[in-house]
Amino acid sequence: MRLLWLLICFLSFAKSVMAIELEEIKVFDTYLDSGLNDAYANVEVIDYETIKKLKPTDTIDLLNYINGVDIRMYDKKHVSIDMGGFGAENGGLNNVIMVNGVRLNLSDMSNPDLTMIPVENIERIEVYHGGNSVLFGDRAVGGVINIVTKKPLKSGFYTKAEAGSYDMSRFYANGSYATESMFFTLSGDKFYTDSYRNNSELKIGSSSFETGYFGEKFEINIFGIYTDSTYGLPGGLSLDDIDKYGREYSRFPNDGGHDFEYIYGGKLKIYLPFGEFTIKTDYRDRHRDYTFWSSDYTDDLKYFDFRPMLNINVNKGDYKNQLKIGFDYDNYLVKNQSSWNNSTLRRRMFGYYFYDVVEILNFRLEGGYRYQRLKDNNKILGLKQTYNVEAFDIVLSYLFNKKHRFYIKYDKSFRFPTTDEKFEWSGYNSLVEPQINKTYELGIKGNFSKRIYYGLRGCYQNSGDQILYDDTIWHNINMDTKRQGVTANLGYNDKKFILDIKYSYTKAEIDEGDNKGNELPLLPKYQLKSIIGYKFDLGVGIYFMSKYYSKMYMGSDFDNSNDRLDDYWIHDLKVDYTQTFKIGEISVYGKINNIFNKKYYDFAYVGSYYPAPERNYMVGLSYKF
Repeated sequence: MRLLWLLICFLSFAKSVMAIELEEIKVFDTYLDSGLNDAYANVEVIDYETIKKLKPTDTIDLLNYINGVDIRMYDKKHVSIDMGGFGAENGGLNNVIMVNGVRLNLSDMSNPDLTMIPVENIERIEVYHGGNSVLFGDRAVGGVINIVTKKPLKSGFYTKAEAGSYDMSRFYANGSYATESMFFTLSGDKFYTDSYRNNSELKIGSSSFETGYFGEKFEINIFGIYTDSTYGLPGGLSLDDIDKYGREYSRFPNDGGHDFEYIYGGKLKIYLPFGEFTIKTDYRDRHRDYTFWSSDYTDDLKYFDFRPMLNINVNKGDYKNQLKIGFDYDNYLVKNQSSWNNSTLRRRMFGYYFYDVVEILNFRLEGGYRYQRLKDNNKILGLKQTYNVEAFDIVLSYLFNKKHRFYIKYDKSFRFPTTDEKFEWSGYNSLVEPQINKTYELGIKGNFSKRIYYGLRGCYQNSGDQILYDDTIWHNINMDTKRQGVTANLGYNDKKFILDIKYSYTKAEIDEGDNKGNELPLLPKYQLKSIIGYKFDLGVGIYFMSKYYSKMYMGSDFDNSNDRLDDYWIHDLKVDYTQTFKIGEISVYGKINNIFNKKYYDFAYVGSYYPAPERNYMVGLSYKF
């Protein structure tokens, strides 16, 4: 198989060299070139015009609109994002979240901190559904979300103030300076809330900067992000606790923590006669002190990555070709201290890959291959472990009537055990192995007109050795699972009116042992999301949003012996007023979340429930110059 892919790569490269034609230079790009998103199967894009209409309150609110994505929160800092039907229990470990092509996922089980990405900075969201380890490496078995931030084209200033239920307050400001060849932007964000439950307060401060210079033959970008947060951890409740003390009660009034994190990075792109050569690198330093279940923990994580990539583009009449060849290097140093265990682990990963997209007339063939190696070195215990994995995929698609694209895809992707899954309460777990996912997929997407769009996708996935936590033996294990699913969407979008309906069905089962045939926990089989809104000529916009989640088993209930959590509908209403004056643009807006005051649970484990917020309100004012 590897020789076949190398042969395809060589033939494609040879033809590219013989037919070189320089494409129009794109000043701003993403991990994949923004102009070629349609070249990749099952890609969903939330563009800037849609974001302006939705006016999401934060980045999490925006990601909630993605089809097939299940987001569950302890609070705005501790968020689980499930793509592909892995369930909220560890679904966040089976996808990749990026900002401008920079991975936010780290080597442990923590979820990416989305509070460091102000929604006001987002230009668009690119979503790659299904397995995609060839391009994105470890964890890209359920999907990939790439958040693309704005690059200022002119100097300006933006500020925003919000207030709401649970003593919520937020202040955000952004200033930018731009010329034809460079830009600089600086932003600051401060957020506070008591939150819905006792001991669930959250205080976040963050700041970021980005600068770039663009020449005729190259471009260079440098960025930095700092975030500092203090939070409470209210913990779960039994049904007796809820009956006796109410939904807002906390059994752990002293649990909570303090985190701070730095991220610095940069990108250098060199324009070549036949494409571009890009180098991306970033460095992260995170520190956490927290108390959980009355035990104290401290951890430090340092991370460095280096990612060069050569992109060869050819556009010759009816023949188009985009070939990517890249190398990834990741270096982690993880130190954990607690009352029951101390550990230090050095983790290194490197991989090489290529991905080629060939288009002839209306046919398109995509395919690629990746080799990845992971090395763990535990100096305290003197343990070393190495994993070697491969990933590949192939996609064939056809465009008919210039509006509808049908595709069929096969993908093999992987996930390595996280450092937390290796370091358990009892010590180092050397038995848990990498997870391998094989996905068979077909779909169709397109437009009936400029305003009416649709999509339909079906897939079957076999997860060999999925990594799960078995609380009956208190160890992480490998377990075979399988899942099948369908996603569909239909929408209408113009300058004033938006209607979008998204449906997903996922059936995920255990495929071995005594629990074979049982459903995976914390995974609703059916999801429905919809939004309808209209922007009046006077500048007033009204938007109504609904989300439905079907019944699901509680976390850790692998034998499906307990009652399922009830299904629920959540409805939100948002109203905004925007006017442009000589002094700038002013917006006033308000939102009601959970209009009908539905009482439900975002998370629940056997015997432990996490009540979600009831009806709450938010108002805001923004000014842009």
